[in-house]
Amino acid sequence: MSVRLFFFSVLLPSVLWPAVVWADDAINSAEPALKIGSTFEGSSVKPQATNTLDRTPALRGAIIDTLSNSNSLKSAAVQAKAAQYDSQAALRDLLPSINLSLEKGYRKGLSSGFPVLSNVDTASLNATWTVFAGGSKIANAIAADLNAKSSRLNYLVQERNEALKVASAYLQILADRKFVVVLLESRSHLLRIRRNSQLEFNAGLASQTDVLLVTSQISDVDLQIIDANKDLQTQTLALSALTGKAAPDITHLPAIENLIPNDLPATLRRAMNGNLTVAVTEYAAQSLSAQADASRGKLSPIVSIIGQAQTDLDNLVDSSKPAVNQNWYIGVKLDVPLTNFAAYSQLDAARARASAARYHMLDSKTQIEKEVATNWHELMSMRQKSVVFDQKIAANRIVTSGVAKEVKAGLRSVSDLLRAESNLASTEFEQIRNEVNRAALAYRIAVHFTDLPTEMLGG
Repeated sequence: MSVRLFFFSVLLPSVLWPAVVWADDAINSAEPALKIGSTFEGSSVKPQATNTLDRTPALRGAIIDTLSNSNSLKSAAVQAKAAQYDSQAALRDLLPSINLSLEKGYRKGLSSGFPVLSNVDTASLNATWTVFAGGSKIANAIAADLNAKSSRLNYLVQERNEALKVASAYLQILADRKFVVVLLESRSHLLRIRRNSQLEFNAGLASQTDVLLVTSQISDVDLQIIDANKDLQTQTLALSALTGKAAPDITHLPAIENLIPNDLPATLRRAMNGNLTVAVTEYAAQSLSAQADASRGKLSPIVSIIGQAQTDLDNLVDSSKPAVNQNWYIGVKLDVPLTNFAAYSQLDAARARASAARYHMLDSKTQIEKEVATNWHELMSMRQKSVVFDQKIAANRIVTSGVAKEVKAGLRSVSDLLRAESNLASTEFEQIRNEVNRAALAYRIAVHFTDLPTEMLGG
């Protein structure tokens, strides 16, 4: 959200003079009452219709709704399920395969020099069990299992990413609402200053320029309220799209004071202990390494145990008694790859992918540690700034009140009072940004705490 900090400057009377006639009419007109969520059309204000539906009262509720509504999460869940099926298939590939074959046909031959026609029914049971393949089947099973684990953890990572999206929209809505409140308060002060300036102008104690200065600043505030309300509506729609429900009535910051440890080493230990993102990349790297082992197995001899049991019913067309032939066979089969040049290249490629995945895992761990440490230092800085902003706002309120009294006594100009009002509003804006950004930083750190359930990120 970008709300422009309004500033006050002293414009020359010669520049403002063409607007004097318009200012006289504007001053005498009724002042529109601005509200959060309102829009402007000319000088009138039309408040937007409010949603009367029941709303989720807390960030936690919004996160829970999003977790059940997110299509990306549903997709991640299905992908994890598919990876689990792949793991089961790879494991079952270690077992023997048994096939039943049924055949029916006709055979023509010679018997005692005469042609003979018979129909033949054949039933055979075939079994094959690969007992050695260079470890390729076992490696495939291990790779599939590791990939399934990576997919399951990736779903949990996606859950936390969705929670961060909700928190971001929630905090932005809160910031926009607070911005509008500050702007409305500032506008109320400006309206009072303009009324006093108009009274002094009518009494010949002030110039028309003073009145126009205030009127110009009121217009600036009005424009900022429009922008703030637009951003508020945009973020509200974004949050509703995530939750699938009407946005909650957001009025206060979630409790974050006890969310992050005050000690950086403790924060890093908690963030990196079983870190989900690191675990996803680690399992993926291990899976690719196992796939490389499976590729190496393709270059090894394959030993299989094979067996067959077969029954033939040979029934002459002109005979009522069929001839029954039964036989069985069991043996060992050895396949030795003599030339498979493509397999060597496939093995090199698999090893390269596994090596790249390991580097990615190490880089992921380093980046998360750096991100958590950076965010923690910034969070601590914002905590300190929060105290300073409170002190600065209190001082600016006293200054503004004092300047207003001096203007009334004729010791200061209206432009001095406008400048004091601007400083107060600017400091309040900075405080709002600091508090909202502080909460956002806390969530960006806490999302790495695996001991904290995803829905508990909402407080």
